[in-house]
Amino acid sequence: MEALRQQRGAAKTKVTKLEKKVDTERNSGQQISKEKIEVYLARLEDIRCEFDDVQQQINAIQVGDPTVAEATEDEAFGDRYLNLKILLKEMLASVASIQAETRPSLSDEVLVRVLQQQSELMRRFGENSAGGDSQATTSNNDAIAQLVQQQTELLRRFADGGSAARNDSSVKLPVIKLPMFAGRTE
Repeated sequence: MEALRQQRGAAKTKVTKLEKKVDTERNSGQQISKEKIEVYLARLEDIRCEFDDVQQQINAIQVGDPTVAEATEDEAFGDRYLNLKILLKEMLASVASIQAETRPSLSDEVLVRVLQQQSELMRRFGENSAGGDSQATTSNNDAIAQLVQQQTELLRRFADGGSAARNDSSVKLPVIKLPMFAGRTE
């Protein structure tokens, strides 16, 4: 029985070390990576399973109801486990929201693509205008017209919905006739 209590104490020590490690990293001022938080969560689950296994063995050996001290041990560990898990989940959500804010939106991607196309067209325009023949002039005019059309469409999308991305989510739903209630119950 004493060996099992020592194993349970070792599991509690592991949680304490994990708590201290998380606190140290949080107080360092540096952002903890999503992957590191996920590893900490997995480690916490492993420790919880280890503690539960030992606690079940203690309960199986013990005759009668668990003592107040045994119940207190289990409850105290459960509270520490939950508090640390909540903290890690909050940190994970914080990291995920920061990553979502810094990730470029679809409208940013569309804008970048249009600007890349614009720079390519301008480069071609510069190369072709150096030659001076009439075919190059026609090609340049087509390129400029294409560029103006793209920019006009992009500006229209921004003006309409505040986004460069198209929003094709308007779907016509079928009409459903609902039964009429006459006030009588059958």
